[in-house]
Amino acid sequence: MKMLHLISTGFAACFLFASVSIAASNVTVPIWQDIDGRARVTITVEDGRNFDFVIDTGMMNTVVMPELVEALSLARQSEDNTRPAISAIKVIIGGEIPFLIKSPTVLSNMKISEETVYGILGSEFLQMYTIGLDLGAGIMVLSDSSAEDIFDDSEFAKVPMYSPFANLWMTEKIQIGQEYVTGFLDTGANKTFINPVAIKKLDPDLVSTSPTQKGTARTGSSNAVAETYGAVIRQMRVGARLWRDQDVLVTEGIFSQLRLAKIPAMVLGADVLLSRRIILDYQNRFVYFELD
Repeated sequence: MKMLHLISTGFAACFLFASVSIAASNVTVPIWQDIDGRARVTITVEDGRNFDFVIDTGMMNTVVMPELVEALSLARQSEDNTRPAISAIKVIIGGEIPFLIKSPTVLSNMKISEETVYGILGSEFLQMYTIGLDLGAGIMVLSDSSAEDIFDDSEFAKVPMYSPFANLWMTEKIQIGQEYVTGFLDTGANKTFINPVAIKKLDPDLVSTSPTQKGTARTGSSNAVAETYGAVIRQMRVGARLWRDQDVLVTEGIFSQLRLAKIPAMVLGADVLLSRRIILDYQNRFVYFELD
């Protein structure tokens, strides 16, 4: 696998190129899995300190948490304003890639993990590249070439994806029995969700529900808490990729925000998307799932 090392003359020099895109090659940066099953990457700020960001395909833009604002001593514009009094934050992602977080929004009043999270790396950054995520090997590969150049030692199910609104991506190729379900791609959600509309249409032999096992949850891209109950899908396919006995949470509120409340739909979380290697080819609008 080709690797392009952008940093060779010291950290300060990298910030001179904060707005320059990657040359034609692959860049590999380390990632790891947190206690919630999400993928994280290290970002480095101008003074050399490192902070953990969640990699979230379901978040439109890169956002920062109050912990980062406090750590960097960034003043808020006002008490009730979610933006720090700074127009941009210069960072290096994974020790390799310069990135400018423009007009950063502070995501307040949202606890997404028991572990400290300093920010969320959203789709406006990710979709600049073809992204390969391999939690098993602990790497994220970013490329400006074709998806076939990222992981060439495995077979993948290739399915189309689309973006119904800015920076959020879905696929219509989730098959459960004879039914097709639309899936929102959200690595920021640690669990996979399904809406009641889909549950009602599915063959009872392919899904078992536990309405008495109630709880609450929020996706990685939503600040709203939704009531849920558990279910197990016996078989689920995306292209040639097969999942068996997949645990899901049944809820309704999350799907209203995604405009998916009236059709059979799922939020594919990190437990599904990152269970094996995955490639997101934003330019050509395909998502690749590694086969068993």
